[in-house]
Amino acid sequence: MRARRVIEVAPKLFRTVVGDIGGGTWRAGIGSIGPKGVEVNGYEKETLKFGSTKELLDFALARLKHFDLTGISTVVISNAGPVDKQKGTIIKITNQGGVEERNIPLVKEMSDALTKFAKRPIKVYLINDAEAGAWAEFGPGGGLNHLKPGQLGMVLIVGNGVGGYLMELAEDGSLIPVPGADEPGHRPVPASLVTKLKLWYLGSYCGCLLRGDMAEQRDPCLEVLTRGPALEKAFQMELNDPSVTNQQVVKMLYDNDQLTQGKILGVLMNEALLLARSLDQVQRGLELTKGKMHITPIGGVGCGFGNWLVPLLNAVSRQNANIARPAWGISPEYYVAGFDPDFTNLVGNTVLAARK
Repeated sequence: MRARRVIEVAPKLFRTVVGDIGGGTWRAGIGSIGPKGVEVNGYEKETLKFGSTKELLDFALARLKHFDLTGISTVVISNAGPVDKQKGTIIKITNQGGVEERNIPLVKEMSDALTKFAKRPIKVYLINDAEAGAWAEFGPGGGLNHLKPGQLGMVLIVGNGVGGYLMELAEDGSLIPVPGADEPGHRPVPASLVTKLKLWYLGSYCGCLLRGDMAEQRDPCLEVLTRGPALEKAFQMELNDPSVTNQQVVKMLYDNDQLTQGKILGVLMNEALLLARSLDQVQRGLELTKGKMHITPIGGVGCGFGNWLVPLLNAVSRQNANIARPAWGISPEYYVAGFDPDFTNLVGNTVLAARK
């Protein structure tokens, strides 16, 4: 399989190895930029489960050694969670039970091992998965490729967790990170709103240790209500089918009767209400009174339901002043992602590697 083209034709072929550590999935491949633009070949996807740092590093290293490293000098790995790019460490493992270690030295471990394996220097880079998504979606073919210099674009990852990365497009075409929007999933949702939407059955415990409680009116994290597993559970409850999956629901939106479609869209409307409210708060906190964020949802939920979720997000953000719209009336604008979620981060990693 190949990823969609995202940048203009390159005069010379560039190749790199790219990997992505998701909340429950490992993805990797050979990223290249050439006459056909950006491609990801040799794609692989596996379930990722580990109980220690050593297991994670051993797994990633074994998978990377399977690729042909001939002529490759860089490897870029994205991670679904906070990272320190300067130190090359995973600050904290998220959405993987059993791993308590922090500041995992992934770059040093991978670089040393791959350099020894290839018998020549291999430079490893580590970035957050939302930043990787931004490098893909900002380019041609991406959901944010319409931006002009000075405008702000954000990728919102909705998968096993909820993350985000906000960047400004510079005059020279580079991307400038804008702090303050990187953890939208860990913003609290008022308990009163959760009660109004009747969503307490989705649970209230988050990996960041913020615990909501309906009886005590403590506010839960946005993530526990809107991430993929929570959305799946909401569909199961609404459709009275404990076995239905998010992937099956996507197909049902096309194939089923209006009653079933209406129930599904009702669940997605709650999702849109919660996400739009959180992201409008992000924009308000950044005091964006003269501009607005252009947002593309990515990840399994963001891409899978994008054709339905994006219009709902725009409708909520523009019309429901009590829940979403900032006081000054500048609502974020949402756009459908340009890439299959399996490839987005790998494409972004490839683009970033070419700039190193």
